[in-house]
Amino acid sequence: NYTTTGILSVLAAKGDVERGRKIRSYVRDHSLQDDVV
Repeated sequence: NYTTTGILSVLAAKGDVERGRKIRSYVRDHSLQDDVV
């Protein structure tokens, strides 16, 4: 159980990072906010 939970939490963390990166690149590409870094 611990191993499965650890793997799921790591995958979830990676997913959040990828999602945040995609959102930032989308906002940057569409110039929704000029001050987004």
